Amino acid sequence: MSMLRLQKSLASSVLRCGKKKVWLDPNETNEIANANSRQQIRKLIKDGLIIRKPVTVHSRARCRKNTLARRKGRHMGIGKRKGTANALMPEKVTWMRRMRILRRLLRKYREFKRPPYVPQPVLEGEGKCQNSQVQDRGSRKESEELLKAKKEETIKTLSEEEETKK
Repeated sequence: MSMLRLQKSLASSVLRCGKKKVWLDPNETNEIANANSRQQIRKLIKDGLIIRKPVTVHSRARCRKNTLARRKGRHMGIGKRKGTANALMPEKVTWMRRMRILRRLLRKYREFKRPPYVPQPVLEGEGKCQNSQVQDRGSRKESEELLKAKKEETIKTLSEEEETKK
């Protein structure tokens, strides 16, 4: 097999691509070896003895698979995170979500005209609010019921004491 380095470099400059992309017909090496000018290389390209290889495909299948996994929460652990907490999930976005939840709740209360007393964080849904207040809304209801029960008991005991004094 003869050396075809010159022909390959000439073909790469004629085809305007890298030497890696040039394909020389292995069956016609003698004919290609005789070509030593650009003109002759162009003729070989026209005849199909020298071909420019197609661009190799850079598949995105793996990338798509990983993005689907990330939507499920995979590859998103603490070790994978770069940047501040605010960069990953902005405080503004969390604030907006929280306020929307509270305002939705307030709308529901108004719709059913439920309690004359509206919990503190819900009222603050119109103004300011703290995360801890939003999270423990259920526990607050229980504590309010207990307070009401205690109040009623104290009122009963006081009324009984007054009756005994009479």
